[in-house]
Amino acid sequence: MLLSILFTLTLSFFCIKMTLMVLNNGGLFAVVEVKVDDKLDTLGNMCPKPMLMIKDKLPSMNPREVLEVIGDAVNKRSVERYIKNRGHEIISVNEEGEKFTIIFRKAEKEKADTPISTCILK
Repeated sequence: MLLSILFTLTLSFFCIKMTLMVLNNGGLFAVVEVKVDDKLDTLGNMCPKPMLMIKDKLPSMNPREVLEVIGDAVNKRSVERYIKNRGHEIISVNEEGEKFTIIFRKAEKEKADTPISTCILK
């Protein structure tokens, strides 16, 4: 249960909004919101198609922009591994029911092309 909101800090350079709150037990809790620049819906596509869709999307994005990828839960591990192996910063991973959401920040410089051929199914 929240007692009070201490302050909200918006850092437009980093596209981050952070709210600090004090809990009843005296603990400090931070809520961080990240501005998503674009979304990619990969629902209904089986591995390796979601990674190919991400690969096709990345050239149109600037470094440090944030992409939200939505897909079928069965592909989550493969997509997450692909994003990490390319050197991008994963901000959040969420799985609810049969779908996942991964939010990541595009790297300043991507690592060498990562093979897409290996899929990890749930």
